[in-house]
Amino acid sequence: MKLLFICSRNQWRSPTAERVYASTPGLEVRSAGLSSSAVRRLRASDIEWADEIFVMESNHKSRLTKTFRDAAQFASIHVLDIPDDYDHMDPQLIEQIRSGVDAVIAANENLVGRENRAIHFNNATQPPSPARHLRRESSP
Repeated sequence: MKLLFICSRNQWRSPTAERVYASTPGLEVRSAGLSSSAVRRLRASDIEWADEIFVMESNHKSRLTKTFRDAAQFASIHVLDIPDDYDHMDPQLIEQIRSGVDAVIAANENLVGRENRAIHFNNATQPPSPARHLRRESSP
């Protein structure tokens, strides 16, 4: 799963989130900022790359959808409601990030698990194709 973390300047919050999840198996992570002074500015290609997008504040979501209307049209965007009150890797910041992000990851894992079980169930219980059982009857 590809996770994109967005804040204003890509200085404290989104880089912290990126670092927290960087070594998690099965995840690819990026972070970016919306401000013109961001360490790494958000691009439309970042939005298109991501499976799940996490913004720190609701105004980030508004700016994101306004600035990148086409790219964000079908994006899955989650607001974490984390104010810009923390330093990089602050334990309280990490706790808040994890509480919001882990729930989304778990929901996605459950969804994938259900889909895989449904596919397995359908393959196991699906009757053979009728075409395999048709015989050409000979004319009298």
